[in-house]
Amino acid sequence: MLLTNSGLPTGVSVDVEQERTYPMGDMAAGILGRFTAENAEGIEQWFNSDLQGIDGRLFIERSATGRYNLTDPEADNIHAVDGRDIMLTIDARFQCIIMEELETAMDQYNSDWAAAVLLDPTSGEVLAAGSVPVRAENGSLASNHCFQGYHEPGSTFKIVTYAACIEEGLIEEGDLFNCSDGYIDVAGDSISDAHAMGILSRDEILINSSNVGTVMLSRLLSDTTLCDYCSLFGFGLKTMIEYPDESRGILPFPGSLGWSGVSSAQIAIGQEVTVTPIQLALSYGVIANGGTLYYPRLLEAYRSGDEWIREESIVRSHPLSPETAEAVRRTLRAVIEEGTGASAAVDGVAIGGKTGTAERLSGSSDYLSAFVGLVPAENPSFVLVVIIDGPDYEYRWGSASAAPVFAEMTSRILAVEPELALGSGREEENLMAGVFE
Repeated sequence: MLLTNSGLPTGVSVDVEQERTYPMGDMAAGILGRFTAENAEGIEQWFNSDLQGIDGRLFIERSATGRYNLTDPEADNIHAVDGRDIMLTIDARFQCIIMEELETAMDQYNSDWAAAVLLDPTSGEVLAAGSVPVRAENGSLASNHCFQGYHEPGSTFKIVTYAACIEEGLIEEGDLFNCSDGYIDVAGDSISDAHAMGILSRDEILINSSNVGTVMLSRLLSDTTLCDYCSLFGFGLKTMIEYPDESRGILPFPGSLGWSGVSSAQIAIGQEVTVTPIQLALSYGVIANGGTLYYPRLLEAYRSGDEWIREESIVRSHPLSPETAEAVRRTLRAVIEEGTGASAAVDGVAIGGKTGTAERLSGSSDYLSAFVGLVPAENPSFVLVVIIDGPDYEYRWGSASAAPVFAEMTSRILAVEPELALGSGREEENLMAGVFE
């Protein structure tokens, strides 16, 4: 209340504020974050300047009887400006499925954390992204492992070495590699397989996830070429997704601090390198869409006046030709049908994918279980990454925890949206690749 010098009231000051609400609660909190006068997190932080608008001020005269209110046209009025509405790429149905299955996995495997990213490989749109636990002990938003922090990718990273050798014309489908010893010497150290696998073809190296065979493939590439392909796939770089405090992961290069005689071999099998789930999803998106790496998007559209303006997808690089991408997709399908990824299979749809078991170089846990899948295998509608960090020892393998969780998530997603099992319906791959050259 405002007073005159005589103490008589001259008016009342009223502040009108808006409160942001979150109907999905913690199911979407890891993406949306939250906004208060003291703090902002997640998407709310990233887009706050667009969402919040501009405060206004109106001077209103009220009649003695209270029946009439008039705006004082001569006062210093300032009209409020509404914030801009935005629409996210997140599908609420898929987000709930992802979060429910991650919470179940955390309990089942007694893991430290779990994360999953669902991506449209033809556009880079993120359809769902879940990370549990959602909250820290003090109630603030916990680290979103989809975009923040980093982890060793393990054998999911082997597609880079495999695809690079095919793209460079260094290996043919019928080439054979003698992995009979079950180990390979690297600069005085030894890298081994879980067991001796005998003589493997080019594709069987990936199908059986042979460390020895993958190191043999890496030796066909120079150290610089291998690391260049890692960069072309988006590793070691921020994806530039619309989310605060994104991690770039770690990708060493020849001559950098810590590079050694074993670095190239270790990188080839997914060690001495760290990634985020969104980076993994985008790299497998390259395989899924015919060779193109997109920048990811959480923003679908924004409102301008009475219409919605859709954000356009942006190409970052072309790591592979459509022919190489197709060859890798065929092999990833064989991983499920013949190799280590059988536990990721889903009735009624062909799946392509890769398991990964990483021995943790950082963090509190010893192992990390990973799986990345393409659905369907030949013409993928989506890529799904599942990471289970620090599961009980018997569940450390990618095939033992991450792959079964992938299968359950995929079954539920396809039950909600059966059309996704039919494929992306994208244009001819060669034509698509040519458009962006």
